[in-house]
Amino acid sequence: IEFLSYSTLGTQHAMQGKGNPVLTNPLIVDLAEYYERSTAEVVLSWAIQRGMSVIPRSSKRAHIMELANLIYSPPFLEE
Repeated sequence: IEFLSYSTLGTQHAMQGKGNPVLTNPLIVDLAEYYERSTAEVVLSWAIQRGMSVIPRSSKRAHIMELANLIYSPPFLEE
């Protein structure tokens, strides 16, 4: 059985202009600033470092490349 993280970055269309609760979480924002990464990289790295499969969705080449770089780079989050 594989644990799968679907919609890891939060449901974008259901926010109704309130902002994404995952990507705007103060702890995630602080970690992103500390590690000089995007908030998406922090969230996805957390899941990947715990052995979860993630299915992020993007049509933007920059976001796709960011994920590819994350998968093939060494872990950056400390326990």
